[in-house]
Amino acid sequence: MQRIGEVISLEVFNENVNTLVLIIKHWKRIMGDFIGENSLPIKLTDGKLTVIVPDNIWMMEFTMMKQDFVQRLADFGYGGVKDIKFVVKKFSPIKEEPFTPKPVTDDMLRMVKECSKPIKDENLKGSFEKAFLSWLRSL
Repeated sequence: MQRIGEVISLEVFNENVNTLVLIIKHWKRIMGDFIGENSLPIKLTDGKLTVIVPDNIWMMEFTMMKQDFVQRLADFGYGGVKDIKFVVKKFSPIKEEPFTPKPVTDDMLRMVKECSKPIKDENLKGSFEKAFLSWLRSL
């Protein structure tokens, strides 16, 4: 049986990727429904956010609003974004569906118990098992 650190490596995610994932997750909340449904952030490099839009009309409109976008991101806690580049590309807006965790299976329980064996502290073990099971149910 492999240890969780061998299976899940968070080192593949750098700060830009982590920030981009959070921006994508909150995009509609940051920009509002109308803008959020007609644009999608896809890349963050050295403070420059690349956002795709469906056509040239949106690109021109959003380019004129670039500073407002940067300010909205800063107000939401993403002050590291200093510039935005808009690119025309067809895309499907992200549909936010309600999250329904998978039911707990015997295999999940076995994996949780096996991975928690080395943990001696019972409080820590219980917390780990609960968190790990929750993560497994989210996959």
